[in-house]
Parts: sequence; structure tokens; C-alpha cells
Amino acid sequence: MKNSNNSFFKIVAIAFAIITLFSFEAKETWDALDFGTKGDNKTSNTKAFQSVVDTCTQAGGVTVLIEGRIYISGK
Repeated sequence: MKNSNNSFFKIVAIAFAIITLFSFEAKETWDALDFGTKGDNKTSNTKAFQSVVDTCTQAGGVTVLIEGRIYISGK
């Protein structure tokens, strides 16, 4: 009986975590390309991504759309 109680509480805890995770809704969605990122697999995007992070932090948190391209960073 003890193992089944533990399993039940684990399932409830996981379900609660998933519900909480998906209930978070960002205020806005911004496109990283609007901050000068270039997903061209050539251009360093370090400063542009830092600008995205800084601006989003100042705004209180938003969702940032990063399209499926190849972004170079850290150079």
C-alpha cells in the first residue's frame, strides 16, 4: 500500500508541475530578427541576442520567437 501511495503522489506532483508550466503565459511575443539577429550561419549574433535578453528583462519578461535558422554566437 505504501508504494502505491508514493506512486499516486508522484503522479499528482508531476501533473501539477505540467499544469503549472503550461499555465504560464507571456505578455507578448517578440521576434529576435527585430533585434538584428541574422540566422545566416555566418554573422555573429552575440550582441543582438544580448540586446534581446536585456530588453526582455526590462519589459518584465516576454516570449522571444527564434526562427529555425542557424545562428552563430559567442564569437
